[in-house]
Amino acid sequence: MRGADLILAQAEVAGARALTNPGRTALVAAQQDFRRLLGAVDESFVLRGSLETPAPDLDVTALVESARSLRPDLHARDSAVNEAEARVRLEVANRYGNPSVGPGYEFNESRIHLIGLWLVTPLPVLNTHKGEILQRKAELARAVPTASRTRW
Repeated sequence: MRGADLILAQAEVAGARALTNPGRTALVAAQQDFRRLLGAVDESFVLRGSLETPAPDLDVTALVESARSLRPDLHARDSAVNEAEARVRLEVANRYGNPSVGPGYEFNESRIHLIGLWLVTPLPVLNTHKGEILQRKAELARAVPTASRTRW
């Protein structure tokens, strides 16, 4: 063995020896915690066997279906489709606008008080929001194929 390799090996051995005492301290602390949790502080015992359990027999098709139902990307795409559908419905409902109704009061220059009601409603004669509705429908058409394309 060359000198540099020997020094490196000796350094590794010294490092391993330096870690044995902290490891023993951690082992003793873990054993004391274990005994305390069992309620057997002063008793000695020997552990036998292992804590490993055999793998359960599971139905593969049920596991696959469960995995499919838990995929977050599919939930996100379904949410995108639901959002696009809601946007289409909102845009269709919004084409008539929102009527505004309320009390009205006016005091003019001849000192006359006028009291009444205001009713303002947009009439969709020239602008029926066809462009916005078509845009929302296009967004919906874009969202639906991506949701169905990624199924297993």
